[in-house]
Amino acid sequence: MLEFVQLTEEEKLLVTEGVELHQTLIEQLAHTPTPTGLTPREMETVPIGETTVIPVKTVRRKARKTHSE
Repeated sequence: MLEFVQLTEEEKLLVTEGVELHQTLIEQLAHTPTPTGLTPREMETVPIGETTVIPVKTVRRKARKTHSE
């Protein structure tokens, strides 16, 4: 973004802070399990060509109750 868009110094600072905050969040979540059970760190070490599939039933929302129920 900093290379392609003309920004004021304040805007550049905000973009840089946003990138730093994003990186901090990624590092904090590196050991938090995802729905597959693997952490982001573990996913980085999964051999190329090996795919983990999340069963659809585990990610579907439960049906909402209607007012008549």
